[in-house]
Amino acid sequence: MTFERLVSDAINIKWSGIDVWDGFHDGTRHIEVQDLLKRKYHKRYAINNSVVAFIYRNEMFVIPLWKDVIDTLDKNGFSRTDFFVPFSNGEVPRWKMGQWHELQKEAERNNQKNLKTAKTAT
Repeated sequence: MTFERLVSDAINIKWSGIDVWDGFHDGTRHIEVQDLLKRKYHKRYAINNSVVAFIYRNEMFVIPLWKDVIDTLDKNGFSRTDFFVPFSNGEVPRWKMGQWHELQKEAERNNQKNLKTAKTAT
């Protein structure tokens, strides 16, 4: 899998920002997600419940886990870390449900193929 294909297949998550509790100011404040991504997580990925989220060019992408995804990220200089992984706990937006199910089917096919390859190699 090429990195370009990985980016085009993955679902791009676009958030403008989040409100967080700020105890110092005794209330909430708005943080731009893009600012967080730029500073801390550029070229990083996280995995939760067989879902991979990765940050590239200040955007977050989500794709089901399979070996080629991790191999491609590793080959392109990404490193693993921990952060919130959208879709990993069932929170898939309705308008992305069809695309997500297709990606899950592709991941299952690839995982089965890799399992068969590993069995024949032993």
